Amino acid sequence: MKNVEKQMKIDDSISVICQEMGLSYDYAKCPNRKREVVDTRHLIARILKDQYDLSAAEIAPHINRSRSNTVISLRNSKAWVKINKTFREKYTRVKTALENHFKQKDLESALPQF
Repeated sequence: MKNVEKQMKIDDSISVICQEMGLSYDYAKCPNRKREVVDTRHLIARILKDQYDLSAAEIAPHINRSRSNTVISLRNSKAWVKINKTFREKYTRVKTALENHFKQKDLESALPQF
């Protein structure tokens, strides 16, 4: 995947995650400690790691956090997906929304252009 295409897919994924969580991307990046904002940042980090195999240093600018905070976020979110029912439900909902979004995009790109 070319860098430009990969970056566009990453940005598209972040947009879908934020939309599914009901937040704007700018609000998700702000230094806010509200649960919905923190969970959104954790979900963005976890999805970027799972989907695109990005390192913590590559994920950090997307969530406006340091690399070390991103490492902790990745470690925690990995455990939460396994043991925290509420976080797992959010993760599953976001993954489903992403799959549906990219299926729809693939269908649209397969249509003939007039």
